[in-house]
Amino acid sequence: MAGGLETETYPSDRQVKTCFDKAGRPKSVQNPDTPTVYYASNVLYGVHGGMTSATFGDNAVLETWQYSNQSQPRQVKAVHGSTTLLQVDTWYCPTSETCLQNNGNVLRREIYDGGATFTQSFVGLYDGLNRLTGMTESGTGLWQTYDHDRWGNRAVTGGYVPGAGQTPQALTAYNTSTNRWMGSGVGYDNRGNQTSLPARSFTFDGESRLATAQYSTEPTQ
Repeated sequence: MAGGLETETYPSDRQVKTCFDKAGRPKSVQNPDTPTVYYASNVLYGVHGGMTSATFGDNAVLETWQYSNQSQPRQVKAVHGSTTLLQVDTWYCPTSETCLQNNGNVLRREIYDGGATFTQSFVGLYDGLNRLTGMTESGTGLWQTYDHDRWGNRAVTGGYVPGAGQTPQALTAYNTSTNRWMGSGVGYDNRGNQTSLPARSFTFDGESRLATAQYSTEPTQ
């Protein structure tokens, strides 16, 4: 008995069963009421412990993972039959697979989404503390610049801003006394739990665990 969670029943009464290999790692996840229905199967691992392949769902989507010689994720690929649905290639060296300068910083990433390939570049975009200061993406014209404070908080200071009302765009958006983001519509309780965002609200129990979450136009959950 390795202590792994073998069977879990959800409030809907749906059950999920996980099978483990001899090393105690999940090798399949299935519906015990319908043994032929697998949510994940044929899960394999490399010698370093990282997953190398797995098949997901009834549609038999095969995902594979490749790693660098430093066990860093090098490629993630999802294939259905002979069709590649997604492929992400990541480089940690400027021009080759290996280099002495590999400190874990991602320098380039190519993303193929089944129709087009986008290349993200991070070369020369790390500060002296290895924090990312910007990115560019070919094919879309997408770019961003970042700034960081001494506590590690980040602000998107230029380029594409996703969800402007919920994205800090200057370090002045952080309260230096409490180290909290103080955007418009953002609130906290006296324990530091975030109780509100634009059009959203949250409540917590006595142990600061999330109790409810509500979107302004949706029922409380």
